[in-house]
Amino acid sequence: MGVSVWYAYVAKSINHAAVRQVLAEARRGAEDECARLLRADGGADGGAGSVDDEALTQARRLLALADGLTLRVLVRDLEPAEAVSMLEAEIGRAPAA
Repeated sequence: MGVSVWYAYVAKSINHAAVRQVLAEARRGAEDECARLLRADGGADGGAGSVDDEALTQARRLLALADGLTLRVLVRDLEPAEAVSMLEAEIGRAPAA
């Protein structure tokens, strides 16, 4: 149910600036936390000064994949266990530091 509520807010955000701002802030928070976790786990590696950029790129990639998989589960095109398995496989592919 929570995901369907989220998508209802996404739809509302098209014509409602305040809702759009709240959702954008929530997504940035999720992105920042995902990047932080990747850096802490050593899953983002780059040259000097680029670790943050690499972590942010990986975080965006993982969250985009999670969003797409969530939508497919919501419309019953994909089983939840299959979506989780695909996301875990992608997390496992992240380069080690």
